[in-house]
Amino acid sequence: TPIEVVVTGSSSWTVDYTLDGVPQSATGSISPVSLGNTAGVYVLTSISDANCSGAASGTQTITINPLPSAPLTSSDTTYCSTWTLVDMSASGGSGVFTWYADATLTNVEGTGATLVPNNTSGSVIYYVTETVNNCEGPASSVTITINECEIVIPTAFTPNGDMMNDFWEIVYLDDVYSESQVSVYNRWGEKVYESEKGNYAGKPWDGTFNDKLLPVGSYFYILDPGDGSDKRNGTVSIILKK
Repeated sequence: TPIEVVVTGSSSWTVDYTLDGVPQSATGSISPVSLGNTAGVYVLTSISDANCSGAASGTQTITINPLPSAPLTSSDTTYCSTWTLVDMSASGGSGVFTWYADATLTNVEGTGATLVPNNTSGSVIYYVTETVNNCEGPASSVTITINECEIVIPTAFTPNGDMMNDFWEIVYLDDVYSESQVSVYNRWGEKVYESEKGNYAGKPWDGTFNDKLLPVGSYFYILDPGDGSDKRNGTVSIILKK
């Protein structure tokens, strides 16, 4: 918005002033006379019209604040719906961070350097800006994906070394049950495999016992979720394709 000086008298007018101490003048045939909107301190010194001139006084300041940069944010993250969600975070200057649910920045989710994402299935994009001196900068975004991670327990696998289905892969087990443990037994009740607690995917069962491939057949397993819920059990078969 420009600085404007309301004048009276006979057209036209000349307004003398200083801008940050440097002499300036502006002329106009109608009131008010605009002095422009350059940043700085404006000090009136005199005004003249078609007939006379006189001293004038008045001071006004225009301050132009820079826009803040887009905030730095935590990375995009994927969760299972059973997990505890971690706060998203934003950092930058000393301003106020505002989180939005839409790219048009109209639906406010919250303010502050952190925000807990909603546990909603699918992918949701959150937008965050920083406001300093009433100036809101551009937005950064964080994508949070929530998956319904149902574990899948195969009933058979083929550990024949062809790089296909060589391991008994229990999909999402570690994601859903972070303290789970799996044990496998032969028909005589001898334990032939036990997973590391909470890390089945680190070393899934490959059909061996004491580094030797076990014979074709069905084996009994017990899956302990490790969270106090009921254990699961069943059979898994080793099948060797010829």
